[in-house]
Amino acid sequence: MPPVDKNKKILIIKDMKNYFVFIIIYYILISLYAVALTVFDKSRALKRKRRIPENALLWIGVLGGAGGMYPAMKLIHHKTRVKRFMVLLPACIIVHLIIFVVLGVLAFI
Repeated sequence: MPPVDKNKKILIIKDMKNYFVFIIIYYILISLYAVALTVFDKSRALKRKRRIPENALLWIGVLGGAGGMYPAMKLIHHKTRVKRFMVLLPACIIVHLIIFVVLGVLAFI
C-alpha cells in the first residue's frame, strides 16, 4: 500500500468537519420544516379543510424531520393515535442519532 501524504489526510479531515456542519444545518432546517408542516396540518384538521397526506409527513420524518416532528405531534396532540407515526418517527430518530454520532466521530477523529 502506498504511503498516505499527511497533507491529504488533514485535508480530508477538514472536509469531514465541513460535511458534519452541513449535516447539522440540514437537520435543523428539515426539523423546523417538519414542525411547520405538522402545525399547519393540525390547523387544517381543526378547520376540516384539505390536509397534508400522511405519506408526505412520514417522508419528511424519514428524511430527517422526525426529531422535530415527533415532539411537535406529541405537544399539539396531532396524529398521536396513528400507530405508523408513533412507531416510525421514534425509530427514525434513533437511526438519525446513530448516523449523526458515527459521522461526528469520523469528522473529529
